[in-house]
Formats: sequence, C-alpha cells, structure tokens
Amino acid sequence: MGDRLSYVTGAVAAIEMVLGVSAEVSSPYYSAPWGYDSPNEFVNMGMTVEVGDMTASELLDVLLMVQERIGSGEAHRTASGAYADRTIDVDLIALGDTVADTPRLTLPHRHMAERLFVLVPMAELWPGWVHPLTGLTPKQMIEAIGE
Repeated sequence: MGDRLSYVTGAVAAIEMVLGVSAEVSSPYYSAPWGYDSPNEFVNMGMTVEVGDMTASELLDVLLMVQERIGSGEAHRTASGAYADRTIDVDLIALGDTVADTPRLTLPHRHMAERLFVLVPMAELWPGWVHPLTGLTPKQMIEAIGE
C-alpha cells in the first residue's frame, strides 16, 4: 500500500544499515496479489547480502524489525485468517543451503516455488542457487510454473 517502491527500497537501505553491508538488489517486479484479492499491485525486489556467521534466526530478527518499523506493526492476516494488504512484507527466502523447519522459520521458504514474484528476482540475483531439497534452480522453478 502507499508508495510501494519507496517502502521496498527503504527496507533494503535499513537492512543494509543494520547489518553494516551492501546488498545486491534485483529490478522491481510488479505482480497481482498472491493468495487473496486486492486492488493493490505487489512490488517486489530481491536482495542478497553477506551475513557472515549470523544464524537464520538472527537474520530473521533483523528483517522483522525492519518490517515492523516501516509497516508500524500491521497485521499479516485478517481476523478470518486471510492475507491482508499492508505497507511492507519482508521475507527470508533462502540462506545458502540452509534447511530449517520450525514454527518460526522454514527455509527455503515453503511457497517460493509457486511465486514468480520471488523466483524472477531470485533468478536475476542468484541464478546458480540450487534448492537444497528439490535440486532445482530459480529458472527451473519458473519453468515448472509454466507462465
């Protein structure tokens, strides 16, 4: 919602500042909402950063803190459990070949292979990445979607 591109680029800058790194960032990718109906188009960007020995949980804490500051604590879902529009959503999609499945974090992201708005920026930034569970690259996952 709002000035979407500004919010996304602001999130990238905030993540870079908190982590003390420079990120590589994809081109913006515009798409219809995924998983619910809304008149608001999504704008997505992928980013890669070096995190050294930071754990996935520590990185998630940083991402959620940035999301909270920009989005002012907006709810991710409605009272009925459906997705809801919000200013910003920052997701951790993959961390190298890390595999995690906890109540707090699943890596790689469980829906990544279904979402062109994740895969297209990822293919731009990290085309050689291989999903540690499926063995597929971002391009192969895009082809499997068939669009």
